[in-house]
Amino acid sequence: MIEKELDPQKKSAIGLLTSFRNKNVRVLWAIVIGHTSKHLFNGGIHALILPKIKIDLGMNKAQFGALNTVGSFSHSSSTILTGALVDRYRSRANVFIGLSIMLMGLATFTASFISTYQLMLLGILFMSIGPSMFHPPALGELARRFPNKRGLAVSMHGFGANVGEVLGPITIVGLLAIFVDWRDVMRISIVPAALISIGLWIIIDKPKLTEETTISSLSEYLKSLLETLRNKTMIVLIIAISLKSIGEGAVSTYIPLYLLDELGIKDIRVALLLSLAQTMGIISQPIMGNLSDTKGRKIVMVIGTGCVGLLSIGLAVMAHPSIASIDSSFVIIGLWAIIIGKGAFTFSLHHIYLAAALDVSGAKMQSSIVAIMYGSGIISTFSPYLAGLLADKYGFYTSFLFGGIILIAAAFVLLFIKITKQQMNSQPH
Repeated sequence: MIEKELDPQKKSAIGLLTSFRNKNVRVLWAIVIGHTSKHLFNGGIHALILPKIKIDLGMNKAQFGALNTVGSFSHSSSTILTGALVDRYRSRANVFIGLSIMLMGLATFTASFISTYQLMLLGILFMSIGPSMFHPPALGELARRFPNKRGLAVSMHGFGANVGEVLGPITIVGLLAIFVDWRDVMRISIVPAALISIGLWIIIDKPKLTEETTISSLSEYLKSLLETLRNKTMIVLIIAISLKSIGEGAVSTYIPLYLLDELGIKDIRVALLLSLAQTMGIISQPIMGNLSDTKGRKIVMVIGTGCVGLLSIGLAVMAHPSIASIDSSFVIIGLWAIIIGKGAFTFSLHHIYLAAALDVSGAKMQSSIVAIMYGSGIISTFSPYLAGLLADKYGFYTSFLFGGIILIAAAFVLLFIKITKQQMNSQPH
């Protein structure tokens, strides 16, 4: 049951988020903290540990991109399966949330013992399964508990990710200073993962189910899923988020590597820059989520995605050898400004896409739709590898340009969606 005090007519965004006596709000913050922990270590690994693994195992840029491709493929495909399982066995949603963190820590610990590139591909594959299990049950729960503030609740989930991504690089730099070896840093992940998993199992209660929100059989599930996927708005959203994933994969994968390898910037400065970009996401997440609730999902997604595309193209210009070779503070400031500005939109948009998809999904399909939106990224799994080939042959700027053009295309596709106010404020059946 959605408690009356959560009615948006009676609670502002800040008032709702601070209503800690409300069980649903406590669950919201538990999910936010769980998502923070997931991205804290996972984000730090991708930003600073993977480049060190690249050097240690003697990889080229294309092989480095392949690691990200394998991880993305594993994450996307596992997410789709998790969404189906959560909607089919909704009473176990809280179990899935805690288990995802536990498996992430266990896989990271195991991967720390790998010493060859081929086995690391397998390690990354398994490291991506745990994180994939978090989003469908977590976002499904938030969508059901906060129907009238869905954009805000879903964006707070993203807020947790941004906090983790900000703290991740800084934490990893600190741990590397203590332990030196990246393997030791990965091994200690098992301890916080276990503690956080137990905390999530304690705080997040077992969902209260009704006949209207329960799927009784596989045939009923498949029927509901097909009905949802035939929705024209859902089709456009899946196409748009797939294009966005392709573009982001080409850009975000290579920003840390460009800064470290091409420009020779020190770990601590790269960590600071990435943290500043994520900080912009922390600020923008609740703002853009609330704007999407009040002004509409479409306008926020179109403008935001277009801005990310333009900033990515701007990054390509700054990374072009004719510009990057200029020894000027203007170039450095411009590069930093673009990366930080990009963070204000990049990290907020994904959850607005998810909120839009949840608006048009049925009450029985919310975890599956989350999974499909995340899983649609499977189309983009080869984007980092392709971008790596471009970077190897022509330079990093071509990866950024490729990603920027695709992101502009995603913004154009979003012009064809239609989400009504009634859909945005719909209650679960």
